[in-house]
Amino acid sequence: MMYEKVKPARPAKLVKLRKLPSTMREKKYYIVVEGKKALVEQAILDYIGVLGYAKAAPFFVSSEKSEKGEKGKKGKERIIVAVNRASVVDVKAALLFSGLHCIGVSGTLKKAREKFL
Repeated sequence: MMYEKVKPARPAKLVKLRKLPSTMREKKYYIVVEGKKALVEQAILDYIGVLGYAKAAPFFVSSEKSEKGEKGKKGKERIIVAVNRASVVDVKAALLFSGLHCIGVSGTLKKAREKFL
């Protein structure tokens, strides 16, 4: 029997993914919340459910202790959450019903940090 000589397969080239143009990306608003990350996440899940959570696509950007406190008390932890623009009202309502305090909403991360942190 004759066997053919088989060439080894070349490794596949890795294709570098390109960024989406800004017009095709989801638009986000940044909500500054006073509370812990786990509480915020649970509040959104309890109020708008799993499907609403997926549509809102919350992304926890940063958390910092606020410098300002009431009557000499230390400041509370403030979290910046990026949320899909269409579901900002639902997320704010979820935070309100769970007893968390929404400090403010901004269209850019820079302004959210300047105004509310």
